[in-house]
Amino acid sequence: MNTEFHKSKPTISDLADIARGEQLPIWPLFSAAQIGRVRLRLVDRPWERFPVETIDREGLPSIVLVGDIDPDRGPKFWPCVRGIRLWEPSLAVILQSGAGELDYAFIIKSATSHQRIVAVETSEKHVRDWRKALRAPKTVSQLFEGEGA
Repeated sequence: MNTEFHKSKPTISDLADIARGEQLPIWPLFSAAQIGRVRLRLVDRPWERFPVETIDREGLPSIVLVGDIDPDRGPKFWPCVRGIRLWEPSLAVILQSGAGELDYAFIIKSATSHQRIVAVETSEKHVRDWRKALRAPKTVSQLFEGEGA
């Protein structure tokens, strides 16, 4: 086992290769970052601070992907929410865990017109909480049976 891989965060290229090899629905997002089409930053640990100093470099559209997949957490357990609001993304996309390839393709396509996007993968339980917490000018989220916009 490669212990170096487990000691540090994998790179976007590592994730793109893994996602492509496993045919995960998120692979287009990692691939777009790998080839330099978008700037992608992952925030997948609740205690991480928002990477504002590195996100808007190179003039590329920027996407921050928050991986809140613990059904017991939600935005109140993520200190980065404040930093994301200060970054002022023009679009927030809230995805239920298990989003499909088309959801990630939508994020990539939207990046060119919105420039700053925050995407949150979360449990169905926290979709509305994330919408309220991010306060983005435009927010898109998956609708579940019986829910209104």
